[in-house]
Amino acid sequence: MKLLRLSFLRIASHIQTHRLTFCLFFVGAMVSSFVFLYFYGNAMKSQIAERENSVSYRMFEVCFDKNVPIQEKQLHVLDKYGIEEVFTSCLVTLPEELSEKQFEGSLKEVTAALNDWHTMRPELFTQDIQGKTGVLADKIYGNDRTSMEINGIDFPILKRLDSGSGVLYVPLATYLQYFGETDYLVFQTKEILSPEEIQAANEQLKAAFPEASATLFPDVFMETDHQMARSDQINAALLYVVSLVSFLFLFQYMEEQNQMENVVYQIVGAKRRQIFGMILLEVGVLAAVACLLTEVLHAVFYEPIFSKLNMTETWITYSVKEYGVILLLTVMLALATAVPFFVSCLRETPVGLRRKYGR
Repeated sequence: MKLLRLSFLRIASHIQTHRLTFCLFFVGAMVSSFVFLYFYGNAMKSQIAERENSVSYRMFEVCFDKNVPIQEKQLHVLDKYGIEEVFTSCLVTLPEELSEKQFEGSLKEVTAALNDWHTMRPELFTQDIQGKTGVLADKIYGNDRTSMEINGIDFPILKRLDSGSGVLYVPLATYLQYFGETDYLVFQTKEILSPEEIQAANEQLKAAFPEASATLFPDVFMETDHQMARSDQINAALLYVVSLVSFLFLFQYMEEQNQMENVVYQIVGAKRRQIFGMILLEVGVLAAVACLLTEVLHAVFYEPIFSKLNMTETWITYSVKEYGVILLLTVMLALATAVPFFVSCLRETPVGLRRKYGR
């Protein structure tokens, strides 16, 4: 407690005698804390995705080299795992005047969903078009059209979509009756499955679609994100250390201006490790206060400002526990970074300090 009280007194002395230098150091510490807070949060993509029930962790994708026949019962192969929706697409041919309206190189596909998107986009197939045969077409094909030709069959346009990418959606009944093929399937579960469930679902899909050219499962995305998270967390820590080092030179300058205090402490019997501990406490207290203030500002202005700076499309939510972890890591990194700067305090003798700073 005595060391902590002395550390607070020394901080107050810094503020009074070296106000500009102290302000520059404190603002620098806040900037460093924000850098660490930002990159740490963005590095936690995998944990965030799991907590937020990310779609990429709930998707099973099955790809084919060409269109293959599909029956409705095959869309139910993973029903026992709690399916939210199943999407199926197939390659189609369009008249030249319609193909030209798509982006060059884009696939000409028709897509349907097992539940007609009711669980995800209830506004897509509204009640007035449910049960009808037709197509939901992008506006790029023309607002004046009442129908369009797909695979040589004329389909009435049930609804126009403002997508701009040339999408074509049809009700599942229309899809199975007039197309009945697929080159791409997506099974999307309601919740993130356990590793054992993912493995079992994987085997079932391979058995149900032996002609598939490729299959992608949630554990692929999970493992990739976990590997990236570990690397990103290390990078975040290094970035914080590098940014803080530049401002610790200011703190070292303030300490050197107050070395006479250290002379006095040693003359009256203070051990060098006690002085060193007091200096580290100063750094720890300043880092903690700077990080706490940064976290308060971050929490208050997160939605209108800081959320828009995130590098990931996944919405990042910072909990009180995560703010606490970041505070603890920040203080630990600050202390570790400060050690080389003040190790000279352990080497100088009282006589040497008096000779160097004697007045």
